[in-house]
Parts: sequence; C-alpha cells; structure tokens
Amino acid sequence: MNHIKYRPDVDGLRAIAILSVIGFHAFPKKIQGGFIGVDIFFVISGFLISIIIFGNLEKDRFSYFEFYSRRIKRIFPALIIVLITSWIFGWYILFPDEFNKLGKHIAGGIGFIANFILWNEAGYFDTSSETKPLLHLWSLGIEEQFYIFWPMLLGLVWKSKFNFLVIVIFIAIISFSANIYTLACFSSVSAFYLPINRFWELMIGGILAYITLHKKSWLSINKFYLNLQSILGSVLIVMAVILLDKGSVLFGGWALLPTIGAFLIISAPDSWINRYILSNRVFVYIGLISYPLYLWHWLLLSFTHIMQYETRVERIIAVFLSFILAILTYEVVENKIRKYKSPYVIYCLIFLSLILLSLGISTSKGIFSPRNNSDSVALIGEAVGDWEYPDSLKSIDINKVKAFIKNGAKEKVLFWGDSHIEQYAPRIVKLINENPINTKTAIFATVGGCPPIPNVYEDQHPECNAAFKETIINYALSSDVDSVVIGASWRHLIKNQKPLAGEYRYYYLLDDKKKYFDEDGIDYAIKSLEDTLSTLSKHKKVFLVIDNPSGKSFNPMEMITGSRLKGFIINNKAKQFQEYDKEQEKLRILMIEIAKRSNTIVIDTPSHFCKNNQCQTTLDDGTPIYKDDDHIRPFYVKQFIDFLDITVKK
Repeated sequence: MNHIKYRPDVDGLRAIAILSVIGFHAFPKKIQGGFIGVDIFFVISGFLISIIIFGNLEKDRFSYFEFYSRRIKRIFPALIIVLITSWIFGWYILFPDEFNKLGKHIAGGIGFIANFILWNEAGYFDTSSETKPLLHLWSLGIEEQFYIFWPMLLGLVWKSKFNFLVIVIFIAIISFSANIYTLACFSSVSAFYLPINRFWELMIGGILAYITLHKKSWLSINKFYLNLQSILGSVLIVMAVILLDKGSVLFGGWALLPTIGAFLIISAPDSWINRYILSNRVFVYIGLISYPLYLWHWLLLSFTHIMQYETRVERIIAVFLSFILAILTYEVVENKIRKYKSPYVIYCLIFLSLILLSLGISTSKGIFSPRNNSDSVALIGEAVGDWEYPDSLKSIDINKVKAFIKNGAKEKVLFWGDSHIEQYAPRIVKLINENPINTKTAIFATVGGCPPIPNVYEDQHPECNAAFKETIINYALSSDVDSVVIGASWRHLIKNQKPLAGEYRYYYLLDDKKKYFDEDGIDYAIKSLEDTLSTLSKHKKVFLVIDNPSGKSFNPMEMITGSRLKGFIINNKAKQFQEYDKEQEKLRILMIEIAKRSNTIVIDTPSHFCKNNQCQTTLDDGTPIYKDDDHIRPFYVKQFIDFLDITVKK
C-alpha cells in the first residue's frame, strides 16, 4: 500500500488539539472550550485514513490485512500499557464497586465500545466524569468504529463504481442531521457518545482527502489566500476554545467552528502558519506523542481527583508526569513495535488485548477484589450504588412526554417530582405486586433535578422544560388521574441558599427573565407551588410529600475515615443519628402551611426519620439507610416507608 507524504504541520495541529484537551481537563474553568481538541482529532483522522483508502483502492493496492495491521500496531501498544496500569493502580486505591466499574471500562476500552458503555451509564446517578479514569476512551471507541466501518464501506463503493465524494458528503449530511435531531428530540448524552452523531466530523476530513487527491484545482495555490485560509482556520479554533463551554454540547452546530477551522488549516500546507508555527519542532514532537499523551493525561488526572489531590500544583504535576510517560511510551514502545515487520507482533498484540478483555470482564463481575476491601467497605459500597428506579415500571408516553407506569387497580395515582419522588417507587411497586386488586395504578412523571413547580428550571437538565411541566399539569387535571402525589428536593427553597460547586442553580422564569433562587426567585417559586397545589386540589385528592432529612453527614461515604493509600476505618455505627438541620425544619413548617392553605394532604417524611431532632442514618447493625447525601436506599424504602401507602391503597 502507498502512504501519503509526511505532513509535519498535521502533527503540529495534533499538538494544538491535545494541548487544548489537556488544558480543559486540568483547568476546566480557565480553558472551558478545550474539549474541541477531540473534534480536531476527528477531522485529522478522517483526512489521513480516507486519503490512504481512496488512493490505494483506486490503484488496486488496498489490503485490508495491511490496513488493520497498521491500525493494531498504532493503537494497541500504548492502550494496553495504559489499561494494565489503570487496573494495577485501581486495585490499589479503589473501592469494590469502583473497581468493578473500572473493569467494565477496561473491557469496553480494549473492545472499542467505551462510548456505548458510557452512554448506557449516563443518567441522574451516574458518577462524575472525574471519577472515571478511562472516560476519555469514548473518543477512541468512535475512531476505531470508524476504522472498522469506513474501509469496508469504501471497498463496496469502489466495486459498485460510485463516486467517493458523493458518498462522503451524503454520510456527512446524514450524520450532522442525526446529531441535530438527537439533541433536539432525545438527549445531549446520545448526541455526544453515539458514532452516527459524530461521523460527520470525520467526513469533513474525508471530503478534504478527496479534494486533495482529485480536485487540487479547488485548493488555492496563491500565497495570500493560503495564508488567509490558515489564519481564518486558526481564528475559528481559537474562537471555539474561548467561546464554548460544556453547555455548548447542547447545540451541535457549534462543533463546526473547530472542524471547519481544522479543514482550512490542513488544506493550506504551504501557508506561513503551517510551515513556521505548526511545523515547529516542539509542536511536531508533541503531535507525535499526542496519542499516548491523550491516554495518560486523563488517567492521571482522574486518579488524582479520586485521591483528592486537587490543588492546582497537584494537577500540574499530574500533567507533567503524563508528558514523561507519553514520551517513554512513544520512544521505548511505539517506535520499536512499528519497526517490526513480522506478523507475529500483530498476533501478540491481539493475544494481549484478549487477555485484557478477559481481565476487564472478570473484574467487572467481582471475581477480583481490590486492596481496599472488607465487609464494612463492601457495605458502604453497596449503599452508594443502591438504586432501582425505574425497575419493574413500564415506559409510557403522556402526550410525547416519557413516564413510567405500574398497573394495579383501575384508579390512577400520578407521582410528579424529581429523584426524591423516584426513590419511593420500590415501595409502590412492592405494594402493587402484593395486592394489585386493592392497590391503585401508579404513574411516575419525573425528571431528576426537576422540581414540580411551574416556571422553575435550571440549565443542566434541558428535558425539564415548560412543555414537560405543562403536559404533566394538564394530565394531572384530566379525568384519567384520580389523585396526585407531589414531592421533590425542597431544600432548594431555603431562603438565600447559595448553590455549592457542582450543584444545580435554580431560577424562576418571569417574563423571560431568570430570577435565581440565591437572589430573589424563591418567593416566586413558593407562590407558584402553592397556586399549583390549590388548582389541583379543587379537582382531586393531592398529597404533598415533605422531603426527607438530608446533608453531607447522611452520606455513607462520610462514615469512612482514613485514605485510599493507607487504608480505611468504617464508623457507620458511631454515626447512626444526625441532628436535623434547623433550616430544613423551617422549610418543613413552611410546606405544612402551604399544604393547609391549598387543601393538600401532608406526608410528613421527617417525622418518620427524626425524634427529638435526631435523624436516623443507619440501622442498628450499621447498614446505611441513604445512598448519598439525600436519597434513601431502595431496600429501606421497601421495608420501612409505610407512610406512603395511603397514596395508593384503596
């Protein structure tokens, strides 16, 4: 097979991409748009791979064996080393549930389906990205899926005498349209992880590959226009880094900035920027080590976060170490393996990858236990991972709004709220299963982080919108529903509450103006809630669920002292009771007053957990009742939360 002439400026562009990604991961508040480096990588990959396939197919020189052999020698060595390192270090510092998940991610990483696994995990209770050491392998999964799909498709296209450019443009249009449609109608998570929504970025590189081979007349040879083109491409990339942030993923069109920018830069190899900046030795070398650098940097930053070494200096040290490891991986491993011509190198790499796949699967199933493991640690880990919603519930649509149902008797009860209503579903399911004839049908219309108050929103959950709330209120008022149960994490209604880092910042939308809760929006929200309860209670029975006690001290993880490196001591029995927060008690009294004024039945959850201002957090044997700061575990809900029975029992 023929291969294209080496382009140092392309490696220089790789350097820009990887430095952007590292900047975003190490300093997300300073370099908020650095994630666009991955989009640049996609364009580069699409260009280089497509130009190789186009050229060799047209000369009848394309070899699938040689193509995939080169891919294996390029991808597997560094990946295998990083995955083995992650398993060893994970065994040393992680808890059992974390180690099991790492095993699943190792299997997904070496099997190049990490993006699908992460997509499937995404949800309200998904762990934060910083606690997933192999999160970054989602992009590698998409690239490898492209490498598998693309040569085979182009081989069929070539045999069928179709034009490559037409196919590339067609796939780009389909993929980009799918991306926009998925964002608008489904979720940003699907748009982010699924390959169909990402292939258009690789196709931009494919379009340039075809133009480079067959339509050189379309590319400028005038030095002025070449320089202008490269400058414009650079400006687009800089704009993307400066202007975009995590929320920009909700608007798929923004990815055009870095991808078109990369297209313009790659198409101007003789421009001043390409020849003297991107082809600079430093940029070129960083580009050469960009792949192992990409693999190492997030692994180290994630483990640094897990061990709570999160100062700026500690993150800088992690980045520095990732450069050292990337250089060693490139010089000692990658370069030497590429020089071996024997096919046995390929077989050896495949064999090692199969061993890693088996190791990952075995770890995910709990066959291997981490160092930080004991009965007490396992008890805490089991609590943290305990959640069942929407298990045993059937998905339904309410005027295009997704909800869940458990069928019982003819009468229907609508449960409306956020995850603090979802947590009670296991009890309701249990009651209906035990006595379906005498238990009402339950419908759960919920969105995590979405309080059941009209005009109240926060920007991290786009599915929590006016259309959703209007649909649920109309359904609640319909003759199809006999009674309504409303509950949520009401603690956000505490006066002058400042959201902590990472928490949702709620606001009341008044005449298109955001009245934030930490400013003057709470009064509007409380009145909106009371008006809603009053309206509903005029037509049917309404229950208002006061929220359970919550706080950092309720989290099972707070029952652990020590460190991941030195070991842990579990104090679960010593922390069986926690004091009920005074602000939450004030909120409880307020909710009771609202319920009385709106003729609503109160379900006083705190009175179940708290006596004399002391609230239970564990059973007598030390078993945690909560899964985190504020959510009750399913096992406890099923066995002990009998105060909700009146909502569904006939």
